[in-house]
Amino acid sequence: MATIDDLAISVSEMSDDALFELIRNIRRYRRTPIEKKTKKVNKTSSLSVDSLVSKLSPTDVEDLIKLLERS
Repeated sequence: MATIDDLAISVSEMSDDALFELIRNIRRYRRTPIEKKTKKVNKTSSLSVDSLVSKLSPTDVEDLIKLLERS
């Protein structure tokens, strides 16, 4: 990484383009990579099977039982 001691000419003697290029290079080395955030998975569920099944009609419950027996 470059330091002030590495400059060949004084900053006050540099052209605007050279200064902007120097600033771009400095900023490029200072950037830190963006960490990817992992999605947290909720392992506990507030839903229970009983609450879901109680909302089904009796014919839907029978169909569900038939489907589960096939699996």
